[in-house]
Amino acid sequence: MALCVVIFFYVVGPVFLMTDRESRRKRLLAMAPERPDAAALSPMARDLRAHVAFLAGAVGERDAYNPKDRDRARDYVLAEFKKLGYKPVVRPYKSAGMPGVKDGTTFFNIEAVLAFPPADRGPAWVVGAHYDSAPGTLGADDNASAVAVLLEAARQLKLRRPARDIRFVAFDTEEPPSFATGNMGSVHYARFLRDNGVPVHGMISLECLGYYNPRRGSQLYPPFLHLFFPDHASFVSVSGDVRSRALLRSFTAAWKASSSFPLQSAVLPGPFSGLALSDQLSFWDQGYPALMLSDTAFYRNPHYHEHTDAVDTSITSAWPRSRAPSSRRSTRRLLRPRGGIISACPPSSTPFA
Repeated sequence: MALCVVIFFYVVGPVFLMTDRESRRKRLLAMAPERPDAAALSPMARDLRAHVAFLAGAVGERDAYNPKDRDRARDYVLAEFKKLGYKPVVRPYKSAGMPGVKDGTTFFNIEAVLAFPPADRGPAWVVGAHYDSAPGTLGADDNASAVAVLLEAARQLKLRRPARDIRFVAFDTEEPPSFATGNMGSVHYARFLRDNGVPVHGMISLECLGYYNPRRGSQLYPPFLHLFFPDHASFVSVSGDVRSRALLRSFTAAWKASSSFPLQSAVLPGPFSGLALSDQLSFWDQGYPALMLSDTAFYRNPHYHEHTDAVDTSITSAWPRSRAPSSRRSTRRLLRPRGGIISACPPSSTPFA
């Protein structure tokens, strides 16, 4: 009987918080982290926050129903890739059966390829982040923060000679009403790769990377997972499905050999964990190994898919300072063919600190 009570407590508590949206938000809001001190930000953090401020502030809502603002976001990402010395390509696609959107409406993925001779260097990496926002939200954490990391990764890696070619992609229409349908930008891009016979070593989906909180109880989980992972939201997570476990192991090993920035990794079935809630799903469907790098979104951020997902509320830097090796050494190790790909964090803090 006692065992049944324990199991009930461990299962029902997390389930209730995840299904009762308002209870979850109230709990997380009650322990909101301190706001970052702008004067103490590193130069890279200022650049990252500037990207987020433009996308979530100057542009704002950039969902499927706001074509002008979404186009402004697209043009910004294009311009930033060009500033970095890339020759980005816009890959358009058409909507079909998207609720509230006329069939045949054009949407746009943005691709910037980092390649060096020889031409055949084996399967490439794909690093992607969606630049649209959910309807009614400003989308600072979801997903301007990840777009900022995408651009910073493209900047850092342009200065190196990676072991594999890298395709940096900003996806359109990840959010509703497109999510989990053929209207997702990543669906179209993954199909484009498959149709053209492009070999892919692995895909890294960057999803919500701006919200951190060192307070106890600030990190929530699906049932039972809180028994194995920290109860404070001061880490970044990397996760994959069972078929991507080899990629996850190599990525995690390379990360931990290169940085003391806290990383938690897990192989989980998508339906159990909410793991499938981003663009890596599109690559799994095409048979490519793929991972999601994330701050865990609604498992810690009370502003997820709310209009309050803004720079001043969702981009935090409350983080215990850590000792980490230099960015140069971290990046070099994470670029090894058998390892990971990027170290998007500075030597001693969160990406945005």
